[in-house]
Amino acid sequence: MEEKEIKSTEPSDSKAEERVTEAVKEKKLNDPGVIAKKLTALWSDKRSYWKRLGISALVMAALAYTFIFFGPLEMVAFSGKSFTFSYKDVAGYLAVLAVSVFALVTPVISILRGRIYNYTITALFGVTVCGYLQAAIFNGKMGTLTGDAVDWSASSGDALINVLAWIAIILVILFVLYLKRKVWTGLVTVVSIALIVMQAAPTVAIFAGAYKSTNKGAISEYYLTQEDMFDYSEGKNVFVFVLDRLDYDYIERMMANDPDCFDWMDGFTQYTNAISSYARTKPALNQLMTASDGMAYNMPTADFYKDSWTFNGKDVLGDIDGAGYTIDFYTKIDYLFSDAEYVSKYVDNATNGKLGLKPAQTVKKLMELSAYRYSPLCLKPFFWGDTNYFNNGIHELDTEKLYEFDDAAYKPGFETATATEKQNSFKFYHLYGPHAPYTLTEEGTRSETNTDVLAQTRGSFRILKDAFQQMKDLGIYDDATIIITGDHGSAVNDYKPLLKATKIGIFYKPSGSSGVELKKSSAQVCTANILPTLMKAVGVNDPAVYGRALDEIGEDEEIDRYYFKSVMGSESRKEDSFVTYLVKGEAGYFDNWTILEENPVIGNFY
Repeated sequence: MEEKEIKSTEPSDSKAEERVTEAVKEKKLNDPGVIAKKLTALWSDKRSYWKRLGISALVMAALAYTFIFFGPLEMVAFSGKSFTFSYKDVAGYLAVLAVSVFALVTPVISILRGRIYNYTITALFGVTVCGYLQAAIFNGKMGTLTGDAVDWSASSGDALINVLAWIAIILVILFVLYLKRKVWTGLVTVVSIALIVMQAAPTVAIFAGAYKSTNKGAISEYYLTQEDMFDYSEGKNVFVFVLDRLDYDYIERMMANDPDCFDWMDGFTQYTNAISSYARTKPALNQLMTASDGMAYNMPTADFYKDSWTFNGKDVLGDIDGAGYTIDFYTKIDYLFSDAEYVSKYVDNATNGKLGLKPAQTVKKLMELSAYRYSPLCLKPFFWGDTNYFNNGIHELDTEKLYEFDDAAYKPGFETATATEKQNSFKFYHLYGPHAPYTLTEEGTRSETNTDVLAQTRGSFRILKDAFQQMKDLGIYDDATIIITGDHGSAVNDYKPLLKATKIGIFYKPSGSSGVELKKSSAQVCTANILPTLMKAVGVNDPAVYGRALDEIGEDEEIDRYYFKSVMGSESRKEDSFVTYLVKGEAGYFDNWTILEENPVIGNFY
């Protein structure tokens, strides 16, 4: 009986001991002294401030050098042709910002101690490593900043994998810290030094001129301003309105929704079978004014932009000037010219005033550019933009305002334009038109949110409608010659030859045709017919030397038209090339586009 009682009490005693143990543990956990000790352990550190400062300095040097200095510097140097400034213009700003961040943050984080310090350094180091790998590996082929919307949802799987890779890398660094702090210290030190050294070599290469330089080239001392942008002549006026990327598909979509959408264009002929000569603004805009088909990709870039205006003994601006017209171009100067002497001789709104940069705005845009490059895929939509976004708003001139692409901002100017007793006027307006990103409402005003290509196209034509109404109110519309066109249509893909037929919109109003209803023509015209039309309008002595005007092409006449599609280098195509097409008949049928040849590009036009 006693044995049974003894056995029956053993489990009870064991449970009692467990309860006592748990109670003691709970008391310890709730003991303020224990909590204080744990908090103290987070701050406890045997390393001196100077030792922590050494580790911090290496990590912050790698971070500041990568994200603040080297990253944006390399992007500007490598893609200088897309920006209105060069790496030399911004290197000083980037250096000052990088050194300032390094000098301010390094001593502050070194005040931290113990595990708090370790976790802070791990976070900064981990983000630097992940950012470097993002730019070098994880980004893949991000493409050019053309403003075209990116379908981020299509890469949601890649974005998830990308985030998991970031998390995994940072966890590995934390795991090393957990296993052995000395090993962690060595890892942080060695990798930080390696990141600086690996980026130092290309930095030297940038300043040594190994990277392609900015697109300003020989014309860097001249700029096109907004001078006399809304000041017309009471006499003769010739206007060219280029709506960038005015693909005829957008026009057809407008007419499908509203068949009468262009009825206000009295005196105009709408060409329904028109093509451009090139797929991109460079060199399409120049070709539109020089009719230099086939020249662009067959010679160095600067040579083309110089020779195209005077090839075969012609002199485009000299002839317009000689006919008694002032000449103004509202666009980016490098889209048209490379010869400063030629520009200064004929273009009235060109200036060689000093083009400065606004430090705060410039640095802000460059940091956004850096964030776009180094952030994980899931964050890139917050920093995405086109090159015009990064170019606009950062310059200041000693004289007139620099011309920038901002259609909504120019709408009030067109509505209140004036006409004065002055020489006949030739004005060339390059507007953003239907080009992405889509920021216009259908009324031509700025939208607070993104719209779509159809709204932007309608908005672009609304700006022109209001501009023409003001010309009518001023009494200059009837005598004015007006051409509305696109420099090119939708290229669809920069890395492949054409994937579909591409037409553009061309509308032409000759002098003296106001009050006549809009007509349509299916004549086989192209942008090469625009220059002879303009020469005929200004009254040059022999416009035929420039070719045939738009209204000289017969309605049923068969014309051989040529189109040159640039193809950027890729894994399958190692170098930039251009494909030459022969277009016969209705350009809307892709079967009428025949590839003649493909050749490497000499020079660069992206």
